Amino acid sequence: MKKGAAVARHRLAACTITLIALASILIGCAVTSDGNGTPTMSADDPAAKQVCFANQVAGQTEVFVWVNEGGRPMTGATVDGLVKVGALSKPVVCPAGGDFVFNPNDCTFTCSIHGWAPDGY
Repeated sequence: MKKGAAVARHRLAACTITLIALASILIGCAVTSDGNGTPTMSADDPAAKQVCFANQVAGQTEVFVWVNEGGRPMTGATVDGLVKVGALSKPVVCPAGGDFVFNPNDCTFTCSIHGWAPDGY
């Protein structure tokens, strides 16, 4: 594959992820707490999983853009650490109170309750 084609595919993937994340945020999927960090949904609520996945994709998009602009996520990076270095504008949160682990290999997050948002989410 030619380098130009690979770059174009990479940019298309980034734009697609960004649009999905923005759409999720615009329809209110990113509202996950009462402002005090208290979970607003039960872990058993099917909607909580969808909101969690939308928030993971939004966070992944932010980190992906940061990496494309020269940022370097490191193994062992935490959500709070990513906020501190500017890779995330705010922490990724789960509406049911799950904790996240960051995977620097593909800039994804995994929730302790809902797991990893599948490709194409």
